[in-house]
Amino acid sequence: MFSLSNNPISHLLAQAFLIPALARATCPQSTEPISVIFCSCFIGLLCVFNTTFAQTPVGSISGYVSDSMSAVIVNGEATVRQTGTGVARKTKTRNDGSFTIGNLDPGKYQVVAHVTEIDPNAVMFDWRQLHRFGINESLPPGSVIRFKEPTFWERYQWRVIGAVALLALQSLLIVFLLIERHKLQSARKALGKIEERNRAILRAIPDLMLFQSKDGTYLDCQTKDPSLLPLPIAEFLGKKMEDVLPPELCEKFKVCFERALEVRETQVIEYSLSITGEPRWFEARVAPSNGDSLLTIVRDITARRRAGEALRESESRFATAFNSNPQPMTLTTIDAGRFIDVNQSFVSMIGYDRNEIVGRTSLELNIWETQGARADFLRQLNESGSVH
Repeated sequence: MFSLSNNPISHLLAQAFLIPALARATCPQSTEPISVIFCSCFIGLLCVFNTTFAQTPVGSISGYVSDSMSAVIVNGEATVRQTGTGVARKTKTRNDGSFTIGNLDPGKYQVVAHVTEIDPNAVMFDWRQLHRFGINESLPPGSVIRFKEPTFWERYQWRVIGAVALLALQSLLIVFLLIERHKLQSARKALGKIEERNRAILRAIPDLMLFQSKDGTYLDCQTKDPSLLPLPIAEFLGKKMEDVLPPELCEKFKVCFERALEVRETQVIEYSLSITGEPRWFEARVAPSNGDSLLTIVRDITARRRAGEALRESESRFATAFNSNPQPMTLTTIDAGRFIDVNQSFVSMIGYDRNEIVGRTSLELNIWETQGARADFLRQLNESGSVH
């Protein structure tokens, strides 16, 4: 009796090792007069498993059938019958006397081997004696060869096939892993080149670059001029803006961050900040990066700001001198003589309102007697650079 139950695999395997190596099964007696043929079956539990989709465990029973002289029985009949239900499964033994019956439900089974009766008039030969004396000529038709030992291939063909299949599968797996490793190495090399290129770009950019999280925490910093930072890099990385910048400037950046993450577009703000006691002006461009992080590129525009203020001051001084000069003064284009600006003295002298003068030409206002007179004036101006 052999039992397949719904127990764990480890328990079933433990039971399988307790099965006797040789289990006798009843066989009908042969008509051969020399002895009664018995069948010896070595039964192995090949597999019992549970699956996720079909909760019914199944197994298989396999073994060998031989006679009392330990000669294997070829093309014999092996029957496995479940003792509880009486359901039977049959199969034929192979050339090496082995048999396998699979897809068995859990339960107790009885294994019975049946040998086809041998014709008493058939000529029988002992394979061992034929092999001993090297007799390999063709035997008479209908001859029965007894005690034939299975060849290595007949005995182990399925094990050999399984081993070759396993080696082939392992070889394919190794090739697949080598290909994946090559792809991974190629991807790493490509990524390294991209990172090196990005680092070269970052090193070439003169501006200050800051990587920050949504709440303003400084994650990374890249700069060629650390003097533009309010604190050394090691002191403000990992801190929030509130710990580094003035409160009013933090509020400006928070609004800018929210706007950049909302519309996913670059936002620009200008601000002033005291660095080492000196006020400096900066332009910050805030762009959304991966996820909720942001990239801020800060440029020092102090020189540009000062140049603009100097220009405005110069223009203011010029405008004051131009408008307060008692001499009539105008600003016109050279090619058409169109008035750009006039002072109050010129307005009072010509008698037109300032709005009536600006934008019109001197010929339209009859400032010159003839067009030729203006042409002579321009010629003298080009030759000498000034006309008194």
